[in-house]
Amino acid sequence: MSINIQRDYALNEMLDEVLKVRTVIKGAPFVKMGGETYLPSPNEVDKTSTQAIAQYKKYKVGAEFDEYTTQTLTSMIGKLNLDDFTPELDPKLEYLINNVDGDGCTLKGLTESLASNVLAVKWHIAAVDYQGLQGVALEDVSAADVADLNPRPTIKQYSRESVISADFEVINGRKQLRFIMLLEVGRNFDDDIENRIKSNGTDELYLTESYIVLALDENGNYYQQKIVYSSDNGYEKGEPDYITIKTKPLKFIPLQIVSDQEVNHELPQQLGFLNPIADLCLHRYNASADYKEALRKFVPTTDVFGMVDADLEAFESTNGRRYRAIGQTNLWPSNEITIQTTSTDGSLESFENYDEASKNKIRSIGGVVPEYSTGDTSATEALINSAEQNAVLNPLVSGIEMSVKKLIAYCAMFEGMVDQDSVDEYAGDIMFDMPREFSKVSPNTEAGRFVIEMVNSQLMTQEQATKKLIALGWHEGELEDVMAEIGNIEPVITPVE
Repeated sequence: MSINIQRDYALNEMLDEVLKVRTVIKGAPFVKMGGETYLPSPNEVDKTSTQAIAQYKKYKVGAEFDEYTTQTLTSMIGKLNLDDFTPELDPKLEYLINNVDGDGCTLKGLTESLASNVLAVKWHIAAVDYQGLQGVALEDVSAADVADLNPRPTIKQYSRESVISADFEVINGRKQLRFIMLLEVGRNFDDDIENRIKSNGTDELYLTESYIVLALDENGNYYQQKIVYSSDNGYEKGEPDYITIKTKPLKFIPLQIVSDQEVNHELPQQLGFLNPIADLCLHRYNASADYKEALRKFVPTTDVFGMVDADLEAFESTNGRRYRAIGQTNLWPSNEITIQTTSTDGSLESFENYDEASKNKIRSIGGVVPEYSTGDTSATEALINSAEQNAVLNPLVSGIEMSVKKLIAYCAMFEGMVDQDSVDEYAGDIMFDMPREFSKVSPNTEAGRFVIEMVNSQLMTQEQATKKLIALGWHEGELEDVMAEIGNIEPVITPVE
């Protein structure tokens, strides 16, 4: 029987974008290791010659990458105040607080991981496993004896890029997730000392792939199935592993698609809050490379004339190239020896203007650029930046709370504490309320004036201003007065020269 492990088109279409955000969050070394994926060569014709490779290496070394995306993520996770957060669980489930996945991850760690992944790529998968296939070794195609596993419900996480296929259908009387295939990647380690010495610490490590299927069959009964690849047997599919609750088949997949929006019928295509910040950081990275390239052209160029014609053939070996290099010394054939030094005229103002404009744009969408100057305007921009973050964190916290409560309720179900028909009701009573101090915003007069000035300068529409003022803490009644003030302002018209 053929086994289809091809990634769904919609998931595959966004894979490069997902990996882009992940790389940007990792930081400058990983972005630079991405080479032309994130910084195309300035030489569009020749990319493979020794000269072109050397030129690109110099071009990339000069490029500066700002880690504003990572700084924004750190700032937003900090605003969640997870250190001051202690959930209250039934004594039978208290083990989840310190070991939610069976591998030592705490419930706080799970919460932070969910928040980080949603901010980056919009959604993340968390599934409850009980005496099933998610906890067995990667290379095993079936579960071991249940008695040997000493089963306790655990919560396993799967990244967006690990989702190979997913399908939603109307089953058991409602539209829900019917099928999902998840990729698990691990490493097998050769513990033979002699082999490790011979391989010089490299060959003993190799990737192992396996696929977990979580699905409802034609009767709406939940099962798990594992597909394992081996060099000897190719892809091997295990038998369906059905999970029952009090001898009754489970009628839903015990999984949550954690997001900052409700996900019921399809996986969102869009990426997370950090994506546009990541894009701007990459644009700045490319502009920085061009800026440094332009700076090099301002270094004086020396041309030496006086070489005889025979020396022209030696130009390449003499100069190490076949072209006139800006900012270096070039030797040319001539009747007499002369030395000429020239400098490039021009301005770098456009680069400098872009640098500041892009920083302001990052701040305006909630990104952290930790170099505010002093003054009322900068403080106001910081307040607006914080309000943008709060507008993102509120639905994020709501989505995490709802999902984690459901996951804990699934664990309670597997522990025999609640019937599967009562899971939603049980989840509603779980004490898992995350801090929301970050959302307390009081209207600030300077911030309101700043927004009005943005509209007056035609840098913001009234619709955008309305959303901004609501985020800054104004209520509808107060907002009407502010917008009326905006409407009475004569727009600034810049004369055309």
